[in-house]
Amino acid sequence: MTRLLALVFAALLWLIPLGAQAVEIKEIKTDLGLKVLLVENDTLPIITMSFAFKSGAAQDEEGKSGALNLMSALFDEGAGPYDAEAFQNRLEDLSTHMSFSAGRDYLFGSMRTLSPYAGDAFEMLRLAIYEPHFDEKPLNRIRDQILSHIRSQENNPDAIASKAMRDLIYPAGHAYRRTARGTQESVSALSVDDLRALKTRVMGRDNLFISVVGDIKPEELKQRLDALFGDLPAQANLHKVDVVEPLLGGSVQIDVDRPQTRFSFIGKGIARSDPDYIPAYLVNQILGGSGLTSRLSTEVREKRGLAYGISTGLSNSSLTSLFTGSVATRTDFADETLKVLKAELKRMADEGPTAEELALAKSYTIGVYALNFDGSADIADTLTGLQINNLPANYIDTRADAINSVTLEQAQKVAKRLLGDDAYAFVRLGPAATKEEQ
Repeated sequence: MTRLLALVFAALLWLIPLGAQAVEIKEIKTDLGLKVLLVENDTLPIITMSFAFKSGAAQDEEGKSGALNLMSALFDEGAGPYDAEAFQNRLEDLSTHMSFSAGRDYLFGSMRTLSPYAGDAFEMLRLAIYEPHFDEKPLNRIRDQILSHIRSQENNPDAIASKAMRDLIYPAGHAYRRTARGTQESVSALSVDDLRALKTRVMGRDNLFISVVGDIKPEELKQRLDALFGDLPAQANLHKVDVVEPLLGGSVQIDVDRPQTRFSFIGKGIARSDPDYIPAYLVNQILGGSGLTSRLSTEVREKRGLAYGISTGLSNSSLTSLFTGSVATRTDFADETLKVLKAELKRMADEGPTAEELALAKSYTIGVYALNFDGSADIADTLTGLQINNLPANYIDTRADAINSVTLEQAQKVAKRLLGDDAYAFVRLGPAATKEEQ
């Protein structure tokens, strides 16, 4: 009963927002040279850590796609002296939660614990990182779950469309053509030796980003982090994956007999490090990134009733930057929807946003950022995101000024840069296109 009450209490604490308080970010460097962003907060006895290794599923060996995804799912399935069940029971006793996940460019991890249990919680995370078992029973169980999901996607039209788009815009052999989950063949063939070799290769101190929020002092944190990550190789042994520009101008038709047609499209984006990124972000918000208030939603959905949903976005990966979009409509509206969509893309390129649209986009973009600070986990993830994007720790304080400083002339110029070449890759999912649409 005592343990249950502790768990309930901890769960309630993790839901309490911290965003109303001032976020003071401390930049810390440990004795071993690890760089950390810390938001110290002793209001509640909680420590939340977010970390990421710059490796990701793009580091999977050729023919072994899905390895990093499978590996990440097994870190907390038995480690050190604990089998899978005992490991989870120990975390429960410590009111501690940890998780790992594989993205295309990063291996992510997190831990939350109560500060009185910090020593034991950090030790459990250390075991997960250095001494995972990769035992046959949990490995096969999780492998089966992944394979089941892969099979379910083989007949999923949207998954088929996503694969078609990757094949369309990325050259053959590039890692970005693959999914993090892999294929039935690759995942089925993965061995424990494959996972151990991958773990040794992709995790190093040089490709690690760490953020911590909560009830811990800088000196204690430095000691705990050096003890946790200090035995990692100084440098990860990563394969070189080439920067890639999307191949644009092509189109794919996926014939599916259903009453709805979905278009997805991709153009060349703007890198997060580019000085034009913030103006481009605002232009995208106005065009299709702000939900029902966007220009595309107004023109396509509200005025004409053509679409169920329409949106655009900026997608930035380590090796490419994309402008993305999608729209779903009734099949008998497909031709008209595509015409209006293309016309609005051209109008934004030619004219850019209006002064009123830009002012509203600035206000919305500044205001919604507060949602990133609703709790310790959100703050920690945001700080890790700053590091991944090579942004300064004071970006949180300077962001609003940077947004407000964007002029109408800048926004119009960037709209032309982003959309002016009219080069897109299109995937249509639905009944075959008509001659008029083609």
